[in-house]
Amino acid sequence: MDFKQLQYILAIYEEGGISKAAEKLFISQPSLSKCVISLEKQLGMKIFDRSVVPIELTPFGKAYIETAQQILNLNDDLIRRISDIKNVDTGLLRIGTTFTGASQKLPHILPKFIEEHPNIEMEIIEESTSLLEETLIKGNLDLILLNGPIENKKIKFLPIKQEKLYLVTQPGYFNLNGKEKNFDNIYRKYNLNDEEFIIQHQGQKMRHIVDGIFEDYELDPKIKFEMRNINAIIKLCAEGVGLAIVNESIKDSLDYHIKPDFYYLPKRYDIQTGVGYRKDGYTSEAAKKFLETINDIKNSERAAYI
Repeated sequence: MDFKQLQYILAIYEEGGISKAAEKLFISQPSLSKCVISLEKQLGMKIFDRSVVPIELTPFGKAYIETAQQILNLNDDLIRRISDIKNVDTGLLRIGTTFTGASQKLPHILPKFIEEHPNIEMEIIEESTSLLEETLIKGNLDLILLNGPIENKKIKFLPIKQEKLYLVTQPGYFNLNGKEKNFDNIYRKYNLNDEEFIIQHQGQKMRHIVDGIFEDYELDPKIKFEMRNINAIIKLCAEGVGLAIVNESIKDSLDYHIKPDFYYLPKRYDIQTGVGYRKDGYTSEAAKKFLETINDIKNSERAAYI
């Protein structure tokens, strides 16, 4: 099995063409083209349909790409297994997290993990939920920290904490005359289609959740602008720039110069924060230790609550 060939074909698929793939692989375009032609001749089937721009996979090409990814993942898993056997309490842990998770989940977990396993090297990648899931499936991450649920059947999701969602506004912006501060009371009294919302970008989990809430309530509010940084969104809401929907851990973790008003959403919109890993892939010893740390934290918090 020629792993280099597999990597070349995957690069062409991911980059959408031979030219960009050659650039990424630091080889000449003619050499890469020759490699593809030679492989297709050897297989007796076309992998790419080069009559369209950008090039597309043939039906056989789709099967080849799926299998190539599985083979490369298995090879990577084997290398990780060997490394784990050789290095019992060392190794590399690659964690992916959303922009929100980087500021809210990691500071809650990393200090304890680093204290218990100082010799494990770590790489932290911050990206949108969709890109994190894709990178995990490709075997380029060990774990991802994000809001669930995860729909991808190739990813196992372990919940860490259940959180409520809140509408956040400038203090005193709405007046419920003593009624409970919840979203439904706001919805019944005010026309939220007249309001301007600050929302997160497409591909971020909270954006997907918020879009679903708008749809459920048949809302089509004005969008002031889109931002990735949820902390900044809350502070802008406190200043009266717009409204937003945020999760509980964000709400409870900030130091406020101006404290906004929060109105909780119905329980059906509660979310679970958690950790995901490849369902059928190898879980490295470093990743297992990280999961153990999360479990220890959950147990200690549960004991403190009891």
